[in-house]
Amino acid sequence: MSVTTNTPFGFRYYKSLLGADTQEVLNTYIWNDTTAGIYEGDPVALAAATVNAPVNGYKRITIAPADGSTVGILGIAKSVKYIDAQGNPRFTNFFAANTPIKAGTVVEVLVSDDPNTIYMVQAAAAIPNNRMSYNTTIVNMGTGDASGQSQAAITAGGLATTATLPIKIVGYVAPEKFPGNVNTAAFPVMLVKLNNHVYGSAVAGF
Repeated sequence: MSVTTNTPFGFRYYKSLLGADTQEVLNTYIWNDTTAGIYEGDPVALAAATVNAPVNGYKRITIAPADGSTVGILGIAKSVKYIDAQGNPRFTNFFAANTPIKAGTVVEVLVSDDPNTIYMVQAAAAIPNNRMSYNTTIVNMGTGDASGQSQAAITAGGLATTATLPIKIVGYVAPEKFPGNVNTAAFPVMLVKLNNHVYGSAVAGF
């Protein structure tokens, strides 16, 4: 992708706030709706427990709400495991909507769900320098490219201090970490934290 074109790649692990050497934490969840797609880098949320009981102890997930208005974000989808209609195990980075699976089986998703994680993500437009601690919303979740990569990005027009917004901007990715990235880029790659995390607390921007 390029910081001069709108070519989002979803949310990618950057580091943990707990320390540079801390590894990404991944846990297993069940994809709740096989009529919808999920791609590597998509933000996800827990499905309502009252109508979506856990499967074999694994909680169910759905695509997260873009504006954080209903439920908090759980984390970022990383990889998928399922058994196809012919009985073959599949290990991949995405699950396309309406993919047939073996009767009586489920789609398992590994999710990066540590609330202390910092991610890289492209912004859908330029981000002003004086908005580095603001919160924002998400676009393009549940859509991906042929490689299975999410096309999720953060919005630039909805920046606000509102505590319930799902994404908190931390800063720009340094050029040495993402070549060509600068604070004047049309579609910069940003460092962000999941703000209204289901296992954390929503914090107002400032």
